[in-house]
Amino acid sequence: MIKNGQLAHLYFGSAIKNRNNFSRLQSYDVPVNYSSYLYEDDPAFSLDKMKQEYPSYGTTDYREPAIDLEANDGSHLIYFTYKDFRIIKEKSKLTGLPATLAEGDAAENLDIFLEDKYINAELILSFTVFEHVPTDSTTYGAR
Repeated sequence: MIKNGQLAHLYFGSAIKNRNNFSRLQSYDVPVNYSSYLYEDDPAFSLDKMKQEYPSYGTTDYREPAIDLEANDGSHLIYFTYKDFRIIKEKSKLTGLPATLAEGDAAENLDIFLEDKYINAELILSFTVFEHVPTDSTTYGAR
């Protein structure tokens, strides 16, 4: 989670050790006056240059969003922030949707709950982690 409550995508790769603070993986290398920013005292913090986990339109990010909702007032501005998470010790079933399969404890599911208090909406991001599947790019033949 970044300082405005939204989720940033900090890392994808080989397993790393758990730490109390992962801020070293965050980078705000945005030149001042280069883009819009949320905080007057922090012009380097701009969502349009940040790797977001699930980007939405507005609040200094004007790229294509991952989701487009229309609020009752006609607005398309969405502000999903972190609410909670849960870890399930098996892969969640996705009825009626394409999905990978896992038996028993071969996978864990991480559900991240986001909320937009302004439009009264909740979003659940669901990630499956397979214990014995490496995540480095050589696994998938990438060059």
